[in-house]
Amino acid sequence: MNILLNKAIDNKEIVNIIDKIKNHGDFSSEGLEKLIPQLGLNNEVLNEQPIEMADFFGKGLKIWQYPNQLSKFGSYIYNLSIESYLEIGCRWGGTFIFNNEILRKKNPNLKSYACDLIDKSELLQIYSGIHNFEYIQGSSQDLATKKHFGTINPNMVFIDGDHAYEAVKNDFSIFENMLLTKYIVIHDISNDACPDVAAFWKEIKNNPKFDYLEFLDQYDSVHGTYLGIGLLIRK
Repeated sequence: MNILLNKAIDNKEIVNIIDKIKNHGDFSSEGLEKLIPQLGLNNEVLNEQPIEMADFFGKGLKIWQYPNQLSKFGSYIYNLSIESYLEIGCRWGGTFIFNNEILRKKNPNLKSYACDLIDKSELLQIYSGIHNFEYIQGSSQDLATKKHFGTINPNMVFIDGDHAYEAVKNDFSIFENMLLTKYIVIHDISNDACPDVAAFWKEIKNNPKFDYLEFLDQYDSVHGTYLGIGLLIRK
């Protein structure tokens, strides 16, 4: 069971961790790769996690990402000027907080939105006291039917919700022709545990409307291939 479910989070600890991102001076991929474990990593499905990172499992932001992937992605988006950011499938919120803080370096007035089926996590409740953002509880497809995302028109969307093929395809289709959404990020594109996402990414990455980047680094200590971040950039 994730520690977020059975142990109260120390507000001061989380504030200090977020300050580490704010005050970090090196946003190169190398600099961020050193920083990310210190922010705290996920402690679920440990067979997919690099054992050398064990000291950071279940702590802080509990980011469910590989530092060697997220660091390169973070370094890339650090140089972008984004006005609005949406994450579909934020779960506990670690990746949302990290990406939000990176994007805020260029635009302190960033408007951000986190969407999930579950109640707003304790971690995100704490973060609400640091930076204002909108938490949207519900199905991305139900919200799309109600035209909710059209009122947001996010410049960047990070898709990490339902990992079934049709679900990922449907989430992508919400934003495919939303011209203000210049960047569409799809998570788990090379994940042995999520073959449907990998299959969809293989099909969509050559969509003529977009260029693409992939962040696929792995760890030798892990048996298998996991996670992976795909970034579509509207032409």
